[in-house]
Amino acid sequence: MPVDLREDQHFDDTRTDYLVPDARRPTSGGRSRSDHLARELSGLDALEATPGARTGRVSQLWKGAWPRLLALVLFIGLWQVTVWTKWRPDYVLPGPGPVLGRLRELIAEGRFWTAIGVTLRRAVTGFTLAVAIGSAVGVLASRFRPLRADERHFVRGRRQEPDAGGYR
Repeated sequence: MPVDLREDQHFDDTRTDYLVPDARRPTSGGRSRSDHLARELSGLDALEATPGARTGRVSQLWKGAWPRLLALVLFIGLWQVTVWTKWRPDYVLPGPGPVLGRLRELIAEGRFWTAIGVTLRRAVTGFTLAVAIGSAVGVLASRFRPLRADERHFVRGRRQEPDAGGYR
């Protein structure tokens, strides 16, 4: 049997707030409807709580860290499997072991930040050149109809940026 939400309330067709119970009106237990609603909502919140769950700082850190650690382990594992398949030669795609060894060497020798600086300088220089050349070609192509005839030839290229430790 459907429940009539308008029961025991003064119903007015022009009002839409009849769905919200009057908070001042007491319920059967002598409490107000807002108290009753708060008790029901706290019961719903209790359903989400895991019984006996730790809520300490370590537990919270682990809860946020384990998906990232799992992703890192999967990435390194897939990287190593790809190297084992000999998809690319070792000088193009070295394994995680040699890369981490080289990283350790760069840090120990104090050249890590120099390598990062060289890589960032190359990246910024390349980006600046690409923006300048692309803007010039775009302006020329918008002004001269023969340059618009086959613009896909202008838009070909490949990223040729070496890794941070690739300079010598």
